[in-house]
Amino acid sequence: MCCADSGVLRRPVAGPGGRTPGRRPSYPRGANLHASAPQTPAPLGLRHVAALEQLRGGPITISELASRLDLTLPTVSGVLADLDRAGLVDRHADLADGRRTIVQIVPAQSELAGQ
Repeated sequence: MCCADSGVLRRPVAGPGGRTPGRRPSYPRGANLHASAPQTPAPLGLRHVAALEQLRGGPITISELASRLDLTLPTVSGVLADLDRAGLVDRHADLADGRRTIVQIVPAQSELAGQ
Protein backbone atom coordinates (compact mmCIF):
# COMPACT_ATOMS: atom_id res chain seq x y z
CA MET A 1 0.00 0.00 0.00
CA CYS A 2 1.15 3.50 -0.63
CA CYS A 3 0.51 6.52 1.45
CA ALA A 4 -0.47 9.36 -0.87
CA ASP A 5 1.02 12.10 1.28
CA SER A 6 4.46 10.60 1.96
CA GLY A 7 5.15 8.31 -1.03
CA VAL A 8 6.36 5.55 1.32
CA LEU A 9 5.33 1.93 0.84
CA ARG A 10 3.91 0.40 3.99
CA ARG A 11 2.81 -3.10 4.87
CA PRO A 12 -0.85 -3.72 5.71
CA VAL A 13 -1.58 -3.87 9.42
CA ALA A 14 -2.32 -7.33 10.76
CA GLY A 15 -5.93 -7.87 11.69
CA PRO A 16 -7.46 -9.99 14.46
CA GLY A 17 -5.59 -13.22 15.03
CA GLY A 18 -2.36 -11.81 13.58
CA ARG A 19 -3.37 -12.40 9.95
CA THR A 20 -2.86 -9.85 7.24
CA PRO A 21 -6.24 -8.86 5.76
CA GLY A 22 -7.04 -10.50 2.43
CA ARG A 23 -4.32 -13.15 2.61
CA ARG A 24 -4.83 -16.85 2.94
CA PRO A 25 -2.86 -18.73 5.57
CA SER A 26 0.23 -20.43 4.14
CA TYR A 27 0.90 -24.12 4.59
CA PRO A 28 4.10 -26.09 4.06
CA ARG A 29 4.46 -27.50 0.57
CA GLY A 30 3.04 -31.00 0.38
CA ALA A 31 0.99 -30.61 3.56
CA ASN A 32 -1.98 -32.95 3.57
CA LEU A 33 -4.79 -30.80 4.93
CA HIS A 34 -7.29 -33.65 4.79
CA ALA A 35 -5.20 -36.32 6.49
CA SER A 36 -7.67 -36.73 9.33
CA ALA A 37 -10.66 -37.20 6.99
CA PRO A 38 -11.86 -40.82 6.96
CA GLN A 39 -11.10 -42.69 3.74
CA THR A 40 -14.25 -44.54 2.73
CA PRO A 41 -14.31 -46.32 -0.60
CA ALA A 42 -16.69 -44.80 -3.10
CA PRO A 43 -19.42 -47.07 -4.46
CA LEU A 44 -18.83 -48.42 -7.94
CA GLY A 45 -20.71 -46.61 -10.69
CA LEU A 46 -21.64 -47.41 -14.27
CA ARG A 47 -18.21 -46.46 -15.58
CA HIS A 48 -16.59 -48.91 -13.16
CA VAL A 49 -18.91 -51.70 -14.26
CA ALA A 50 -18.32 -50.90 -17.95
CA ALA A 51 -14.55 -50.98 -17.40
CA LEU A 52 -14.77 -54.35 -15.64
CA GLU A 53 -16.88 -55.74 -18.50
CA GLN A 54 -14.20 -54.72 -21.00
CA LEU A 55 -11.46 -56.21 -18.82
CA ARG A 56 -13.18 -59.60 -18.62
CA GLY A 57 -11.78 -60.32 -22.09
CA GLY A 58 -8.23 -60.15 -20.78
CA PRO A 59 -5.47 -57.61 -20.14
CA ILE A 60 -5.49 -54.45 -22.26
CA THR A 61 -3.78 -51.07 -22.24
CA ILE A 62 -5.36 -48.07 -20.58
CA SER A 63 -5.54 -46.24 -23.91
CA GLU A 64 -7.35 -49.21 -25.50
CA LEU A 65 -9.80 -49.27 -22.59
CA ALA A 66 -10.40 -45.53 -22.97
CA SER A 67 -11.06 -46.02 -26.68
CA ARG A 68 -13.50 -48.87 -26.06
CA LEU A 69 -15.39 -46.89 -23.41
CA ASP A 70 -15.24 -43.64 -25.43
CA LEU A 71 -13.80 -41.82 -22.41
CA THR A 72 -10.74 -39.63 -21.95
CA LEU A 73 -7.51 -41.06 -20.54
CA PRO A 74 -7.75 -39.02 -17.30
CA THR A 75 -11.31 -40.26 -16.73
CA VAL A 76 -10.32 -43.88 -17.28
CA SER A 77 -7.27 -43.45 -15.04
CA GLY A 78 -9.56 -42.22 -12.26
CA VAL A 79 -11.93 -45.16 -12.76
CA LEU A 80 -9.01 -47.58 -12.65
CA ALA A 81 -7.63 -45.91 -9.53
CA ASP A 82 -10.97 -46.55 -7.82
CA LEU A 83 -10.98 -50.17 -8.98
CA ASP A 84 -7.36 -50.57 -7.88
CA ARG A 85 -8.18 -49.25 -4.38
CA ALA A 86 -11.07 -51.72 -4.25
CA GLY A 87 -8.61 -54.52 -5.07
CA LEU A 88 -10.34 -55.48 -8.34
CA VAL A 89 -7.70 -54.62 -10.93
CA ASP A 90 -3.94 -54.71 -11.30
CA ARG A 91 -1.93 -52.20 -13.33
CA HIS A 92 1.65 -52.74 -14.47
CA ALA A 93 4.03 -51.43 -17.10
CA ASP A 94 4.09 -53.15 -20.49
CA LEU A 95 7.35 -55.10 -20.76
CA ALA A 96 7.58 -54.45 -24.51
CA ASP A 97 6.93 -50.69 -24.18
CA GLY A 98 7.49 -49.11 -20.77
CA ARG A 99 5.40 -46.07 -21.74
CA ARG A 100 2.24 -48.15 -21.84
CA THR A 101 0.34 -49.52 -18.85
CA ILE A 102 -1.45 -52.87 -18.94
CA VAL A 103 -4.52 -53.34 -16.78
CA GLN A 104 -6.27 -56.58 -15.87
CA ILE A 105 -8.72 -57.95 -13.38
CA VAL A 106 -7.01 -59.45 -10.33
CA PRO A 107 -7.28 -63.25 -10.83
CA ALA A 108 -8.72 -63.78 -7.34
CA GLN A 109 -11.45 -61.23 -8.13
CA SER A 110 -12.29 -62.40 -11.67
CA GLU A 111 -15.32 -64.37 -10.54
CA LEU A 112 -16.65 -61.41 -8.54
CA ALA A 113 -16.01 -59.03 -11.45
CA GLY A 114 -17.92 -61.33 -13.78
CA GLN A 115 -21.15 -60.88 -11.80
